[in-house]
This record gives sequence, structure tokens and C-alpha cells, in this order.
Amino acid sequence: MIRMTFVGIPGGGGLTSVLRCTWLGLLLAIAGSAQAKDCSVSRRFQVMQPQALSGVLKDPNGAVLPGIEIELLAGKKVVRQLRTSTAGTYDFEEIPSGKYRIRVQYGGGFFCAPDVECRMGGCSLKPILRLRQKPLPIE
Repeated sequence: MIRMTFVGIPGGGGLTSVLRCTWLGLLLAIAGSAQAKDCSVSRRFQVMQPQALSGVLKDPNGAVLPGIEIELLAGKKVVRQLRTSTAGTYDFEEIPSGKYRIRVQYGGGFFCAPDVECRMGGCSLKPILRLRQKPLPIE
């Protein structure tokens, strides 16, 4: 007969403690991966009729963000791609009706895609970009 003893595990060192520690580790790993979720792509939004999509992007302190590369996506296809001006402005011009998402491709990996708001008059991007919890690694 082989007897196994678990040493150094809080709570007595039995198999139950090992399972508890394993379960806790799994929960922490899941929680950590949820926080690290990629936020560079916005939620999908639907444009009901052709409309202009333009505005300005700012950081959480209200400073304009020049040189941020943003893309308009239809599915996985890039429909339009541009960089914000020195004044932080962007202009996708008129976009046809359809389902879209916005992706932030530039900005040092520090910013999430803008939130999108759709109302009766059309859709717009909220101007303030949220900071990522953890910047993307530089490639």
C-alpha cells in the first residue's frame, strides 16, 4: 500500500485541500483572462440608413488623440481605415447601412476601441477612449 501525504497546503494537507487550491487557482486564472480581454474592437452596431461617421477622439483627461489608427469593420473585413488628425478628428465620410465594428490599431496599445451609441438619428462614437487595464505588447 502506498500512502501519499500532501505537505505545505493550508487546511490540513488532505486531498480536499488540494482540490480546493486547484479550484481556487482555476477561478483566479479565469478571472485574470476575463480582465485581459482584448478591447481593441468595439461591440457590433447597426447603421439603419446611410450616414456620415465623423468626430474627435480624446483620452480620459480630455486631451485630443492625434495619429490613432482606427478601422471600420464589416464582419472581419476592413471597410475603411484612417488616422486621426493632429486635432484628433476622424471622418469615415458616409457609410452605407449595415453592421459594423470599430477597431483601434494604433496608440501604443493603451486604448480600447470607442464605445458606439446608436439613436434614431444614427450612430456615433463616444469621443473618450478608455485606457486598457494592461497595454498590448509591442510587436
